[in-house]
Amino acid sequence: MMMNTNVMLGINEVADCVVGLYQSAQKNGHKMPVVSIKGQTGIGKTSIIEEIAKRLEMEYLLFDVPNMDLADAGIPMPNDDGTVTYLPNKTMGLHKNTAKVICLDEFSKGNPMQQTMSHPLLAEKNKRFGNIPVNDDSVIILTGNRTAEGLGDKLKGHTLNRIVTIEIENTSADDWLENFAIPNNVHPLLMAWVKRTPQVMEFYGDLDDPESNEFIWNPKIHNQSQKAFTTPRSLNTASGLLWAYTDEFISRKMLEAGLEGCVGVSASKEIVTFLKHYKEIPTPEDIRDNWQTAVKPTSAPSKMLVAMAGLSWVKSVEDLDKFIQYLTQPDFMATEGVAVFMKSATKVTDLHDPLFKAISHSGLFQEWATKNSHLFSNL
Repeated sequence: MMMNTNVMLGINEVADCVVGLYQSAQKNGHKMPVVSIKGQTGIGKTSIIEEIAKRLEMEYLLFDVPNMDLADAGIPMPNDDGTVTYLPNKTMGLHKNTAKVICLDEFSKGNPMQQTMSHPLLAEKNKRFGNIPVNDDSVIILTGNRTAEGLGDKLKGHTLNRIVTIEIENTSADDWLENFAIPNNVHPLLMAWVKRTPQVMEFYGDLDDPESNEFIWNPKIHNQSQKAFTTPRSLNTASGLLWAYTDEFISRKMLEAGLEGCVGVSASKEIVTFLKHYKEIPTPEDIRDNWQTAVKPTSAPSKMLVAMAGLSWVKSVEDLDKFIQYLTQPDFMATEGVAVFMKSATKVTDLHDPLFKAISHSGLFQEWATKNSHLFSNL
């Protein structure tokens, strides 16, 4: 009986796994396996491979396989003896005998000619692209979508037998906030909206009624149209649009047009509705100058925005102390509301991040966290 695996890794676990496999191969003298990363569209497969390259301190090389013209990598040149040699494009760095992290992006969607050209990179020894030798210590990573998404992903048996396939588990709203939104200065309005609308991170294949979620990718709808939808990738783009609008570089109409073409009409309408609450929250300067007189929003969405905004501007112990005193004023923010900021802040683990340094040295933060330790029991 054929069995399907249920073991999937979080996106950061995938990076840890690949780095660990490489370190083990270097220590024990065996060859690093080729890894194929599969996950839903827009979840961040390509981005995590860039992070792997940084951690391994290797040059990163991306082949966008389905859209790759062979001339992107090199061109065939005739020799005097009647043979042909494939000369590499210098910009790709294939002519240098150095170990690289090579991403064969969407390999499983490439046409047979593209796959044939790239397939020798999957070899255990004597790796090459076409007839161009590639350093055997290079890390080769394929990406693709889940077969259930109906995006044309398909690999032959002899290819599957040469690789290790790892599936990425769905990203939850909290995972996205912790691992991407906070470290990358995503607009606080967008963070607040995702926190209140966690279904934007759902995978249609996990739903009994996929059409009940109008925000996300659904092959029955999107394979037949050009409609936009929400993914971690498109939300990142939406963040840039929101910063452009709130910094007054683009108009409201421009924002709405961009959001509809980025995250879809349904998400765009809800995000734009949140905008009215954004104007109700105090600026960082208001809280820094006098937290006691800074305006205190009354609506639930506005309070959520206040908490999320703090994640983007609190950069010192002084900022943090003033923000805590502002949040914990009587008759303002419920303890659970304050915890939205507090718990998110504690998930920042970069030692060099100003927010990490602030929570490590703030007596007010430590006092609040100790008093409300039950709220941190699931961390």
